[in-house]
Amino acid sequence: MSHNYQRLLKKQLEWFLSPKSLGLEKVDGLHAPKEQAQLILESYKQLIAHSKPCRINAQLTSVDRKNESDVQFKGSSYLRPVDELILWARKNLQDYVLIFWIHGSIASDDYVVGWSDLDTYIVVKESTILDSSKLCKLRELLLIGYNYLLEVDPLQHHGFLTCSEFDLDNYLPGYLPIDVLRNSIQVFGPDTVDFNVCSVTKNTKILPSIKELLEKSVKTGIFKHHPLAGIYLHENYQNDQNSMYQMKNFISLVNILPIYYYNDKGVECEKKDSFSMIYDEHIHNLDLLRLTSDIRLRWEKEEEHPYKGNHVPHWLKEMLGMDYFSRTLKLVNELIRNT
Repeated sequence: MSHNYQRLLKKQLEWFLSPKSLGLEKVDGLHAPKEQAQLILESYKQLIAHSKPCRINAQLTSVDRKNESDVQFKGSSYLRPVDELILWARKNLQDYVLIFWIHGSIASDDYVVGWSDLDTYIVVKESTILDSSKLCKLRELLLIGYNYLLEVDPLQHHGFLTCSEFDLDNYLPGYLPIDVLRNSIQVFGPDTVDFNVCSVTKNTKILPSIKELLEKSVKTGIFKHHPLAGIYLHENYQNDQNSMYQMKNFISLVNILPIYYYNDKGVECEKKDSFSMIYDEHIHNLDLLRLTSDIRLRWEKEEEHPYKGNHVPHWLKEMLGMDYFSRTLKLVNELIRNT
């Protein structure tokens, strides 16, 4: 089966295990999640039966990863939910999940209080994938666990990032980079994790799809990505009283453009390193990236945690300025030309 089919199935699994799937019960009733779990089960059966394991091997050992003691969770009210999540996950998830990682700025200890979200990555056991009742139970548990993520960041726009045990044997380009996990905190799992990384001749590029999204946003004045209760971010703060969740997602997208740029160039690096690296490139439209990075750093000084409401603060609007869709598109176009 195609790699694209595998990617789509992985996305479907991640969606099913996230709060985004709660509409299943609301629209179709309690039987709907069970039917969706059965569909995922049958799809993975077909994938396992008709796929050949990739042969390029990468290994992650306990030496590569951080210990919890490397990040001071205890004693920090902001990080208290992280410590609670670790204890909760070890108690409740190990029957269903093979590995649980915490990565990102909280693992690397360069987080910004109130802005940084809690990044996780879980590997679902094959025995869970192939048992619809277990998959439904894992969904119930992760919906409970999502509350720990919201305690860290009420504006969090994603749940638990997820892959299957099958994905470890067929690890595709575009999945979470293994180098990110080398600096993660492993909550539980084996001391050594083997990845069979697939070598795909055609590099999976990300920036062209972002360009397409931004072109539509400039044309319509609406950024149709990560709505809140059906409401999208508008250009020039037209709905600023109800769009901070959406604005944070947009700013986070701008801030992650450097890592997407290096992905599209076939250069592996960590997100935080990509920032310093990109300023050495011959790219002229980086002022927007500097502004969004400064907004992230200033948030802790300007806003109380946890953030309440969904209005865009006045100071943020002054910093970011107008026409942010078209300015981001201009930057993306230049990045594409340089790849």
